[in-house]
Amino acid sequence: MAADLPSPDEVQAPFAHLEFNRVHTRSVARLALSLFDETAWLHGMGAAERRLLWHAALLHDVGQGIDYVGHHKHSMALILECHELALTPSDLQRVACLARYHRGADPKGSHPLYGTLPERDRGIICRLAAILRIADGLDRGQIGRVEDLRIARGDGRPITIWIYSAQKPALEIAAGTKKAALFVRVFHRPIRIEYAGRRP
Repeated sequence: MAADLPSPDEVQAPFAHLEFNRVHTRSVARLALSLFDETAWLHGMGAAERRLLWHAALLHDVGQGIDYVGHHKHSMALILECHELALTPSDLQRVACLARYHRGADPKGSHPLYGTLPERDRGIICRLAAILRIADGLDRGQIGRVEDLRIARGDGRPITIWIYSAQKPALEIAAGTKKAALFVRVFHRPIRIEYAGRRP
């Protein structure tokens, strides 16, 4: 985590009254930043977008405090209604959109909020949501089993995500692979997830 990012406690404080798995969301945030940094050569985004991803990853499941069913949409609504986050109104909308698209349907112009955003913002949402979905899948067990990851570019071949864990996390590999579908569509690069053993 970069020094200029707020702590997980700061980001999640406005939602302290809600029940959601904070171990999971913090693991997802950590993995999402690793994926973002490791694929900078591909997505071309910078510090501002990285900050959006950090907030969205930490808040993507706050809607579970309302109901698990449709929790991605509840998360979006809760974030939009929050005035305590250190975000501009436009960044609040972007973070809310990202939380909404950590699961479920792909972003569509007919969807509320996303459809009102400028085209540039829509592109950012799609790229960041693609990263967030993989990170979410890589903590499918919601206990932080995946400790770290590295990317092999595989020029002309699939991108390989090498994941480090004490034991082979078969559930997380399967879930991460399934949730990579948006990444493949957005970046036009196939994804493979492989177990690399324990973290060096």
